[in-house]
Amino acid sequence: MTSRFRKRDSRSNGSLVTYDNYLKPTCSASPVWSTYYTSGYSWPVGKYENMDDIVGDKPKPNTGVAGYRFHPMSYHSQEIGSGSGSSWEVKVITQDCSLPAELYNRRYRRSGALTPARQYCGFAFSIDPNGRLIMPSIVDPKQYSQAVNLCVTDCLSKVGRGGSSTNLYEALAEVDKTLGMASQYLQAATKIARSKGLINRCKAVGNAYLLTRYGFKPLVSDIFATLEALKTPLGSIIETTRSSSAVTSVTSYTNSYGDAGTFSIAGLVTRTQTVTVRATSLNQYQQTLQDALGLGYKNLMTVPWELVPYSFVVDWFVNVGDFIGSLTPNFGVSPIGSCLVTDVKTEDKWIQTGYTLLNPSTFSLISPPSSGYVSSTYHSKNRILGLPAPSLEIKTDFRFDHLTRCLDASALLLQRLR
Repeated sequence: MTSRFRKRDSRSNGSLVTYDNYLKPTCSASPVWSTYYTSGYSWPVGKYENMDDIVGDKPKPNTGVAGYRFHPMSYHSQEIGSGSGSSWEVKVITQDCSLPAELYNRRYRRSGALTPARQYCGFAFSIDPNGRLIMPSIVDPKQYSQAVNLCVTDCLSKVGRGGSSTNLYEALAEVDKTLGMASQYLQAATKIARSKGLINRCKAVGNAYLLTRYGFKPLVSDIFATLEALKTPLGSIIETTRSSSAVTSVTSYTNSYGDAGTFSIAGLVTRTQTVTVRATSLNQYQQTLQDALGLGYKNLMTVPWELVPYSFVVDWFVNVGDFIGSLTPNFGVSPIGSCLVTDVKTEDKWIQTGYTLLNPSTFSLISPPSSGYVSSTYHSKNRILGLPAPSLEIKTDFRFDHLTRCLDASALLLQRLR
C-alpha cells in the first residue's frame, strides 16, 4: 500500500482594476481620459484541487480479503469564477477652468477586466501550508449525522437477503387477501359508481388507489421477482448492498463595500450545501434457491413488522423496519469490506442587491454600477473504511414533496373520514 498526495492548480490572477478621470491637462487643451489610480491588489480566479489516497495492487477477482477492495480517499476542490458586472461612470457637478468658454465637467470611471463582484465578494482560496484546501464546515451537523445513520441502517438491513427484491413470507402470510383481490376490486368499483356525496366518492376512489398501490402492484412485483430468482445463479456469490441519503441546507448573509469613495455597493451571499452520504457493504455467501426466492432467514425474521397494520406509515417517520433488519443476524455471510463516502458540494453565490452614491452633492450619475454576480464552489469527497453501528432515527424529511407519498397520505386520511 502506498500513500499519495496530488494537487492541481489552475488559478490565475484577475486583471487589476483601474480608475480613470476625464480632464484637461491645461485649460486650453481638450479633456482626455487618463488613469489616475490602479488597484494594488489581485484576486485569484480559477480552480484548485488536491487529493490524498492509498493505492495498492490490482484487486484479484472474487477475493475474500477484508478491506482489499476499498481504500481511504480524500478529494477537495474549490473554483471561483471571474464574476460579472460592468464599470460605472460619474461626473463632478462643479465645473473646472476659469475661462467661461472652456468650462467643462470632470468625469471619473471604473474599468478593468476584473469585475466589481469578484473584487469585493469576499471569496478566497483557503490553502494550508501543506497545499491542502481548508473546506467549509457542514452547515447543519445534526442533519448530516442523521443522514449517515439512516443511510448506514438501510444498507445493513439489506445484507443477507439473498439478492431478492421481495419478501415472499409476507406474500404467503397474506395469501387470503391476495386470493380475494378480484372481489375487492369489484367492490371498490361498485362503491365508486354508487357512492353519493363527494366525500363518499373520494373515499371509494382512495380505497381503490390503496388496493392498487399496496395490493395489485406488490403482487405483480412478487411474480416478476420470483421469475427472475429462478434465473439467479446459485452457489458462492459476492453481494454488494448500497444505500444513499442526502440533505440540503441554504443559508445567506449580506455584505457591503465602498468603491473608490464614490459608491457603497450592497450584496447578498447565499450558501447552498448538499451533503450526500453513500454506504456500501461487500459480502460473500452461499446462495440457495430459497435465498433467491426471498425465503431466507432474514426475511423470515423481519416479516412480523411488515405484517403490523400501517407499519409502512410508521416507517415514513421512524426507520423501524430498517433498524430491525440491520440487527437481524446474517448467518452464513462473510464480510469482505465496507465503506462510507461523504460527498459535500457547497456553492456560495454573491449578487449585487443595490448601491448608494456616497457624495450626491459632488457627483452625478452617468452610468451606475450594473448588477454583479460571482460564485465560489467547493467540492469534497471522503471515503472511510467500515460502517458505524445502525441506529433508530426519527426522520426530518417525510418526503411529502413527492407525489406518490402525498397520494398515499391523502388516500389513508380519506379512509378515516366518516
